[in-house]
Amino acid sequence: MSALESFDPSPYTRIPNLDLPSLIALGHQLGSALPERPTASLKQSAKELADTVAESEQSLGEHLYVQVRPDSRQVDLAADISWGSLSRWLSAYAELPLDRYPKAKQAAALLQALFPTGLSFLTLEYGAQWTEAEQRLRRIVRDKLRPVLLGLGGGDFLTEIERCHKDYGEMVGVTKAKTPKSKLPDLRAQRQKLQQALTAHAIQLVAMVLSGGAVAYKAALPSFAAIDAYREKTTPSSGDKKSADPAPLAPSPAPPA
Repeated sequence: MSALESFDPSPYTRIPNLDLPSLIALGHQLGSALPERPTASLKQSAKELADTVAESEQSLGEHLYVQVRPDSRQVDLAADISWGSLSRWLSAYAELPLDRYPKAKQAAALLQALFPTGLSFLTLEYGAQWTEAEQRLRRIVRDKLRPVLLGLGGGDFLTEIERCHKDYGEMVGVTKAKTPKSKLPDLRAQRQKLQQALTAHAIQLVAMVLSGGAVAYKAALPSFAAIDAYREKTTPSSGDKKSADPAPLAPSPAPPA
């Protein structure tokens, strides 16, 4: 029996179950292994496969290189830390005897002006927290509290608060319009589309072999080999089993006489 007579076309009517990157690689391999004289149908399936591979690569690339926005939680945490640091610093300064240290009295006044209810505003919803923080920064400007803060040595605290507040405003969308998230391609649907294109191409290879004889079979062997290689990777062998057959149980002890 010749190799052609023993050829079983059934394995090539279904492509192995692979992830999208592997399917893309297989698509490239089948494109490289295309017979020199393909039938019209095979030539058409090869073109459709190449187009689908290119589309899949584009979709996968959009997922890999999508612009990552700053994590809202990180922006919120940085703002919480900046306000909390200023509050704790002023609180520590205000603990000094006010009658002995004029700056301690100034710290106590700032603490009352900026944190009349403590740090409870930091637990509010993002938009509400930005509004509360904005009111405090406006009061610093309106009541000319910046020189007092700088005189006490709180310049770094204020700089960090203003930096975080700017990021917070952009995150909330009150100082800069939020850019709507672009809808990413559906990789699951793209994977299914590519698998169908691969299957259609493989079926055309089978049709060419069955109608073309030994010459066509030889020309299709590189393509079949590429498909077989991926099928072997997805088929666990007996040595790959996670657990072998369970060991026989130890014999139960004999009952007492």
